[in-house]
Amino acid sequence: MGISSKLYSAAGRLSRSVSVNSPNYEAITRRNVIFTKLKMDQEIAAKQSISKIVVNVELFDGTQKTLLMNKGISTPLDCAKHISRHLVDNSALAVLSSTGRDVATSSMHEVLTQECNLKFLPFNNKQYAEEINAAFWRSCTLLLSAVVEKSFGTGVSLKSFVEKDVREGFFEVNAKMSDLKEWTASGDELKLLTKSVFHEYILEGAAFERLDVLGDDAMTIFKDNASKQAEIEADLNEGVQTFELVRVGEYVDLAPGLIISNASQIGKFQITHAANKQSTNANFRGIALPKDQPCTSYTWDQLAKRSISN
Repeated sequence: MGISSKLYSAAGRLSRSVSVNSPNYEAITRRNVIFTKLKMDQEIAAKQSISKIVVNVELFDGTQKTLLMNKGISTPLDCAKHISRHLVDNSALAVLSSTGRDVATSSMHEVLTQECNLKFLPFNNKQYAEEINAAFWRSCTLLLSAVVEKSFGTGVSLKSFVEKDVREGFFEVNAKMSDLKEWTASGDELKLLTKSVFHEYILEGAAFERLDVLGDDAMTIFKDNASKQAEIEADLNEGVQTFELVRVGEYVDLAPGLIISNASQIGKFQITHAANKQSTNANFRGIALPKDQPCTSYTWDQLAKRSISN
């Protein structure tokens, strides 16, 4: 059975939000509303007593700049905005260091809680290539998850996040489809899903927002997803008290690790495979490259073929 009739985002009328006709509309909307409220509550609480911190920034060319930022509110992205648009657009991650704290890579959206030294990492940074590649692949996986959950006219329950190494040649998402069995997406259907990712996230420059929440709040947000709840319960049993969430567009998920700043940093993106064979669990695969990484059409086609054959 084909999936054309199951897709709500038809060519030429792609929406920036999930269709109200989608069986997942209520769950997606509820998670998004709760995320917004929790984020606003944290921001209001932080602004009750604002204190300043000194952030020493090392720029791409090695020059130094000192900024006075808001403790518990400002992020590396905010620091970049004080310096140049180039830093905002081209920083994949940041490196933080301070007295009594080990050097650590950070999301551009992580809140700064103490005075520190800050270094921005462009996508071509060789020293931190492994961390940047992993963050890029996770971010692309989140976009694939987002479009899968919202695009079908059948119930979709995403399974646990799949961490793929970039050297495997593809990222993937698995999902339980309540009423879609024995199908393989056609080329046109894959193009439709890919177009949805570009129109709704990449071209919109959707930010990968992060938020730390307590276990009870995490359980409430994902009360409709058994796989996510099982992950949270397992961590709670291990003594974990706070959980990092990520939101891109209206899609909310448990943060799988470091992620890039925003979707506009993705240059090429393609969903190469979508199928459900002899089970209710569907598999989706994709490939992507950062916006400034050159790639010929021939090489891109080879990468797409490899992602399907692996």
